[in-house]
Amino acid sequence: MSRTLVAVAAILVLAAATGLAQSTPPAAALPQATTARLDSLKPLIDRLQRLVQSDDVDGAFDTSEQIRTAIANIYFSLHSPSKNLELIENVLMAHPEFRSSRIGVLAMFAATAGDFGKARSYAIEALSNTGKGQNGEPQNTYYGNYVLGLVALNAGDVTAAKQYLLASTKTGGWASLAYIGPNVSLAKALLVRGEREVVVEYLEKCKTLWPKGGKTIDLWLAVIRAGATPDFGPHLVVTP
Repeated sequence: MSRTLVAVAAILVLAAATGLAQSTPPAAALPQATTARLDSLKPLIDRLQRLVQSDDVDGAFDTSEQIRTAIANIYFSLHSPSKNLELIENVLMAHPEFRSSRIGVLAMFAATAGDFGKARSYAIEALSNTGKGQNGEPQNTYYGNYVLGLVALNAGDVTAAKQYLLASTKTGGWASLAYIGPNVSLAKALLVRGEREVVVEYLEKCKTLWPKGGKTIDLWLAVIRAGATPDFGPHLVVTP
């Protein structure tokens, strides 16, 4: 990748950071934890600029993903799940060219908001966009199946939920998943129902999708095999 392309990626990330700052309330109105998270972006942005200048492509990409993830998490933490769903729906309505590649993520937001009717509809649409070589196919495969698993579990169909959980891993993965790791909300819900075996299998498969997270997954697996539930932290929330 050329320095120009990395620079473009950096500009997009910095633009997103600027947009976040413009769309949030004044610092005095924000929770202290949120203000601290916003402040934590400054050294990351400085690092990204240095990496771009030195043509460190891998470092710039990793830092860009770290900033992008942080921006998304901060922004969506300011709103309720229902409001976040509305925001994403409005974005895709205004930019239909992104719908086919982001519909799976929208399905996750719908499930998180508890709107399982929309979640099911969006998930089915996501899976209908797979097998065509389209942009976003790995995300649609993952989230389409994952959300149908959440829908099934909400309806009391544990067997189907387990099948969809494993089916979600039948994807080649994509850059942000490889960096931030998988969602484990469905896995945790199954775990608290005593379905340890399928959760262990899911996490083992996720090692391929999240190469940098192998140690974290091994820690989770050790806790699960000891009969407890791990602290999954930010992996319980959806990041677009």
